[in-house]
Amino acid sequence: MQSEALSAVRALFADYPSRYWIAGGWALDLFADRVRRPHTDVDVLVLARDLDRVAETFTTLGRCSRTQHRRTPNHGSQARP
Repeated sequence: MQSEALSAVRALFADYPSRYWIAGGWALDLFADRVRRPHTDVDVLVLARDLDRVAETFTTLGRCSRTQHRRTPNHGSQARP
C-alpha cells in the first residue's frame, strides 16, 4: 500500500536509530491491506524508553527544537466501557 503520508513518515524516520511503529487508523488500514477512510495524520509509536533518542535524533536533524519535546507520564489508566 502506497501513501504520500506514510512515505513522508518513512523519510522522516530514515535516520532514527530505534524501532518505531505506525499506529491508529493507518495501522488498521495497513493490516486490512486497504484504505478504509481518508486520513489527516499518521500516528507514530515509539517506546517511552526511547523518547530521549527521538528528541536527540530530530533535534540533530534540525527538524525540531529540544524545547518542543515533553514527556507525558502514563498513569496506567484504562478505557472503560
